[in-house]
Amino acid sequence: MAPRHLHKVKEFGHAAHFKTRPQPGRGRWTEISRRVSTVAKDHARRKHACCAFLRSTPALCCVSAGCWITDADGRKVFDCENNFFSLVHGHAIPPVIEALHKVLDDGTAFGLLTTSETRLAEAITTHSPKLQQVRFTSSGTEAVMFAVKAARAIAGRPMNAKFEGAYHGAYDYVEVSLDSAPNNWGDSSPSSVLYASGTSASTAADVLVLPYNEPKSCRELIRKHHERLAAILLDPVASRVGMVPIEVDLRDVIQDCCNRYGILLVVDEVVSYRVGFRGAHDVFGFEPDLVALGKIIGGGLPVAAVAGPASHMAVFDHTKGKPAVSHGGTFSANPLSMTAGLAALQSYTKDAVARLNQMGDTLRSEDTEQLRRRELPAQVTGMSSLFRLHLKAEVVRNYRTSFPSVLQKAALAKVHRAMLERGFLMTPNCSGALSTPMSETDIQDLAAALVDAVHEVWKQSPWD
Repeated sequence: MAPRHLHKVKEFGHAAHFKTRPQPGRGRWTEISRRVSTVAKDHARRKHACCAFLRSTPALCCVSAGCWITDADGRKVFDCENNFFSLVHGHAIPPVIEALHKVLDDGTAFGLLTTSETRLAEAITTHSPKLQQVRFTSSGTEAVMFAVKAARAIAGRPMNAKFEGAYHGAYDYVEVSLDSAPNNWGDSSPSSVLYASGTSASTAADVLVLPYNEPKSCRELIRKHHERLAAILLDPVASRVGMVPIEVDLRDVIQDCCNRYGILLVVDEVVSYRVGFRGAHDVFGFEPDLVALGKIIGGGLPVAAVAGPASHMAVFDHTKGKPAVSHGGTFSANPLSMTAGLAALQSYTKDAVARLNQMGDTLRSEDTEQLRRRELPAQVTGMSSLFRLHLKAEVVRNYRTSFPSVLQKAALAKVHRAMLERGFLMTPNCSGALSTPMSETDIQDLAAALVDAVHEVWKQSPWD
């Protein structure tokens, strides 16, 4: 007999939907979720900020399929968060679940190479020909960390550059200026602001912070520090920077400076790999030296990778003695993550990418038009299947123009709550990612719900 979970997947199907759409205000959290949440607060600290954000209305996920989550109280929620953008195919798609059931009995982790590892690596290099070799890690943080360490070893320089406000994981040298604010972010040249308490001040001295989508300032800052710069780290659609695509002029400046000064270009595509069939670096026309991957390449299981041309990846080679950069991990390339990732990547075809991107364009254009018609001071940014709401009339171009006021931040929290009460789950900063099980009707419903939620909050608590 097939496992219960597999029956559930086949019943719902990859693109199936529950018959009943979410209704506004329906399904408030009840005693089951509250009781379990109380235990969790004492014993099981959750990894995501979303759970802390929802402390007054906890949600306990019970089962999921496609683009829907059902909680312990039976409430169905349309998932636009998708485990923080990692589930490009939504929940429990048959190719992934069936592939996992086939290999589960063979074991879960080994200290040896497996065929599943080589198959996923081959799939990635086939998808993205500029990435000749791949080394797997268990998290995006690790992938970025190893990419930065590799760049320093290759260049023989100590400094890396990143963009103000950009999130690249929990590594000291990429957390700098992650949450800088008007009181400490400096003037035209961003200050290097430490993030985690207790971080050594010397860390800031080895991180150059660049202003996003300000090409002239970036060129001058890079020129000034180029002799110490090993790498420029960027995500071309960085969520924390406003989820605004990198502008062409800045792209050209960054690529030119890297070529001119021998600086390595490290592209963080842990989130943005989904924007094109061959990845974000291909969409934007970059020639990356190293790329960090994650999220969608794991099919819902923990996985990430650092990839690049063989000449650069040789920095990790241990076959001829101690490598310039040592890399390893207890659960890196475990067969379950490799198997799930391969199934997910094989399902992310050119047609699937094109359809998902078109739905993203529709969502952003629909919301832009409806917000304009209702004269609401808000906008939706993003690219491909990624989107983010800003409660601002001023055009968002970078971290500083996206930075919310106290009133805007409070209003965003209310919009997030209003969307949840309408049956739609987004991230706490009101961003989201679409998934392939979604339909055009789903996108229309999501667009309408988001504008209605913004309008409701605006009437109650104007932020502008």
